Parts: sequence; C-alpha cells; structure tokens
Amino acid sequence: EVVRDNITWAKLADGAFLYSTTLVPVALPAAPPPLAAAAGRTGKWIDLNLTQQVVVAYEGQTVVRTARTSTGRPGWETSTGVFSIQRRIENETMESSTLLGLDAQRADYKVENVRWTQYFTADGMALHENYWKPRDTFGIPSSHGCAGLVAEDAKFFWDWATVGTPVYAHT
Repeated sequence: EVVRDNITWAKLADGAFLYSTTLVPVALPAAPPPLAAAAGRTGKWIDLNLTQQVVVAYEGQTVVRTARTSTGRPGWETSTGVFSIQRRIENETMESSTLLGLDAQRADYKVENVRWTQYFTADGMALHENYWKPRDTFGIPSSHGCAGLVAEDAKFFWDWATVGTPVYAHT
C-alpha cells in the first residue's frame, strides 16, 4: 500500500504492473456505444460505462453530454445493472462509517462538501462531484464504488437528471 486506502495497481497487456496514479487517460473522440439493452430507449437516461470510465447523458438515442468518471477500484467495484436515481443531496458529508457491514471497517474517510450527489443504488453508489481528485486522473477507477465527476460534469448531471432517471451501469 503506497497511499493510505488506495491499493490500486494497473495490469498492462504485457503482464507488467504500474501504480495507478502513474496512468493518465486519453481523450475520448466520441461517446462509446451504449449498452444493447438500452436500444430504443426513450426519454432521459444515463449510460455508465465502467470499462471506458465514461458517463453519457442520453435523451432517447441522442448523446447530450459525455463525461469522464472514476468508478470503483478493485475490491470496491461499482455494481452493474439497471438502476434509477433514488435520492439526491446537493451538498453532504461522506463518511466511511456510514458504509454497510465490513465495508465500514475496510475504509477510512470523511469528505465534507460533496456536491451534487445522486444515489442510484440502495447501498450508496452515486454520481457526485469528486473535487479532491486531480482532474487529469479521471478515467481511472479509484473510488469506493461511486462514479466521481469533475465539478462542471457533476453539476450538469445534477441539473439534467431527476429522481427516477434510469442509470445503465455496465462493463
């Protein structure tokens, strides 16, 4: 463990390992294709691509906004499935002590003023601003399961989505 509570290493194609903070994501030329299960979907919905580390806002089949995210790192993977935004908190304090079961013992954090939090699972996974993460490291899994965003993207999704907006989280 090089940094407290961050044991993430990246395995490269040749089998070598690099510490995750040495990686920098490349720019996206366009939104990745949405999940096939969302084909023909109408209305507002969110595609959360865990492999590409991208969140895409859709209206029907039209891309409205594409944003880099950083989702759950190994051992804290973001859940896959079809969810919907369950509740929203504009500004809150996130503490590891509120995690369920053994997760509360595995993590140690208290982060104040987390803006634009939109929970999409019952166990606390959410889209939210991640102001404490360096901007050039979005696109690398590093969270405790949430989908962290830079401020302007978190604010966009806050203004655009509502309780009930579907979230398709997939690899």
